[in-house]
Amino acid sequence: MSGENSVDGGIGRSQSRGNIAAQFGYQSPQFNVTAGYRYGQGGTTFGRGTAFAEANQWSLPYLSSATSNSVALNGYWRPIKRSLVPSISAGWVFNTLNNADITLADCLCDPGSPFISNSQSWMIGFQWDDLTGIHDVLGMAIGQPTFATALRNSSTPNDGNYALEVFYRYPFTNNINVTPSVFYLSRPYGQQTIGNFGLLGFLMQMNLKF
Repeated sequence: MSGENSVDGGIGRSQSRGNIAAQFGYQSPQFNVTAGYRYGQGGTTFGRGTAFAEANQWSLPYLSSATSNSVALNGYWRPIKRSLVPSISAGWVFNTLNNADITLADCLCDPGSPFISNSQSWMIGFQWDDLTGIHDVLGMAIGQPTFATALRNSSTPNDGNYALEVFYRYPFTNNINVTPSVFYLSRPYGQQTIGNFGLLGFLMQMNLKF
């Protein structure tokens, strides 16, 4: 269309912010293993994560020429019969962001913004189904949402933030489930966390079936 910048957007162009993704997996009644890969062009970034990792949302002079790569491994295992042995879920993601030509002068962002080159995330969870024979569920998980692990200047940021959750789903009646849960974030803002600030929360959820 007339009036638009001819170097922005467009299918297949370097500024299109396109993504190419592939996923491979194997599943059986008891376990699953899945691997995924994503290539992003022209401005795709890490998405959500710690406040420090999210600061990667730079201005277009950087984003329009950056490319990203993401690799993910996920899987689960569950016992065939109900027992004290829980089902186990786990996942890990590694991201890279590349733009060798960018300089601080090219970036219109705050000079304090990080030039993040790598980030990761991971989790492991345990779930006990029908723990006491009344169709209840007990679960817990620990992990780290997307956090920066390397900067372009080869330094390593202290951006980790551990997230922990424990929940219990209780079948109050045949049509009502009540699920209290407790969660904790060790460093909610990652490297930008001040002092020993952490976050502890409680959530009560009720599900009605008609």
